[in-house]
Amino acid sequence: MSLTWRNTSAQIEKMKPELAILPLASFSSPADSLFFNCSSVIVSEIARQVSESVSRSTLLLPAWPFGTSTGSNGQNSGIFLNDETLWAVVKDIVVSLFQHDLKNIILINDLGTTTWSSALPMGNEIVKTAVRQLNYENPGLRALWIQPLIAGKEMLRCLFPSTSVNQLDDVVKASILLHLRPSESIPGINRIQGASADMGKQAMQKITKMVVKYIDMSLKILETN
Repeated sequence: MSLTWRNTSAQIEKMKPELAILPLASFSSPADSLFFNCSSVIVSEIARQVSESVSRSTLLLPAWPFGTSTGSNGQNSGIFLNDETLWAVVKDIVVSLFQHDLKNIILINDLGTTTWSSALPMGNEIVKTAVRQLNYENPGLRALWIQPLIAGKEMLRCLFPSTSVNQLDDVVKASILLHLRPSESIPGINRIQGASADMGKQAMQKITKMVVKYIDMSLKILETN
């Protein structure tokens, strides 16, 4: 069962969720044809689907909208945080959840990219270090970070076989937006070739599947150690 920030404290106390999911986004445009808070829109929906698909009862939190992506530096309306600021935000939220006896905390750390490995996050890089430090400082805490496009990159490459590696991220994001907002006119999005609502639906399914698999597998390993 999935609870959200829309539930009452009494409902949360009764349900006692085993897992908290915190989506972290960024406020910058990944492509000229995509709007600035598209990261928050996509990450929020991925987090929702993941919260309803994992094998544990969950508490889904609202997305934190601002990240540290340096790509927003040169963009009109781009807003970014210093590394220290985002670290402090992550620390305060995670520690607060831990004090409420939520030991399993998943940070869906922006979208990431299909072109990198999980060794180094793409966007909000400081979150990886913050999560590691929080686990050291709080015995019993099992905090994980994950970036959805990295988790699903092999499946996404198979889903869009004719899309070049350099364009794949934008095509995936545009397709997901077309799927999530079918009745909304998104200016300029048609300039991203290969994007479609149907492909966006399939991409969301594959991303959710891989994120859930990573969470279930990782927590099982951590709990047996």
